[in-house]
Amino acid sequence: HQLFGPTIAHRHLSAAGADAPERPDDFTDTFDINVYKVGEGLFDATTYPAHPIGPFTLYAATAVHPTEAYLLRVEDNAGNSLVYSGDTAWTDNLAHIAAGADVFICEATWGENAEGQPSGMHISGEDAGRAAQAAGVGKLVLTHIPPWGDADAAVRGAARHYGGEILVARPGMRLTVG
Repeated sequence: HQLFGPTIAHRHLSAAGADAPERPDDFTDTFDINVYKVGEGLFDATTYPAHPIGPFTLYAATAVHPTEAYLLRVEDNAGNSLVYSGDTAWTDNLAHIAAGADVFICEATWGENAEGQPSGMHISGEDAGRAAQAAGVGKLVLTHIPPWGDADAAVRGAARHYGGEILVARPGMRLTVG
């Protein structure tokens, strides 16, 4: 079995699975531990480092967050693609890794725009819309909107920049990719 994650994944998971803090669970007897290798620039399946997992290929790019974080792209053998932003502040990597994706699931934590919000953590609906438009994605799904947030405002912000279909993620949601 393979486990892909950031450089901190093995240390954190070993501590979380420990019977005692001083005895981390080194589960390398169960998993082959792999650290994401990231691509740079406009997404190209022939140049980005690829991580095959069953019928899928996983690609990653660096996100901007207070802790190590990645933007992820998953493609099937037919080239159908889904991109997930995870937690990130604005980075050109958003549009780069999402280039031509069928579905772009992107956080919009700050709501309509990022005015007055802390930097280096999250993005707004406007930012998600800008990235989706620049990437030419088929569909934008806004996520990571806190319960006290305004999902309608996040959609309004995204729609200012992106002319395609915009959805708001909800529990149990299913998407068709491709």
